[in-house]
Amino acid sequence: MLAKWALVVVFVRKWSDANRDAIEVKPARGAVPSALNMVALHIYDQRETRLPAVGLIRMVNAETGLERWIDTSRRKVRESYAMKWESHVEMMKEIFTRAGVDSVSLQTGEDYVKPLMWLFKKR
Repeated sequence: MLAKWALVVVFVRKWSDANRDAIEVKPARGAVPSALNMVALHIYDQRETRLPAVGLIRMVNAETGLERWIDTSRRKVRESYAMKWESHVEMMKEIFTRAGVDSVSLQTGEDYVKPLMWLFKKR
């Protein structure tokens, strides 16, 4: 007896600089045969979610090279950054849900087995 195996496609992309207008999952998914499964893994580091209160820091956009100095000792700056991160995460969930792509967030340094097991059991 042969076991029925399913192929799962994992969509990998750096999403941190993405905005809603630049992301469209449907065309990419449309190129994948319907017999295949597609999932998205959002892998992030805890340090991406919050700014530490360390004073002035220089931030450089890796894609554009744009340089900016940020005063992280200001509470409003840190809160704004955290709110943008949360908004980004919600936007990604919404995009994947709308496209019919199952997704899960995985934090580096944390156990990834349980979230992945949950994702694949859900399917």
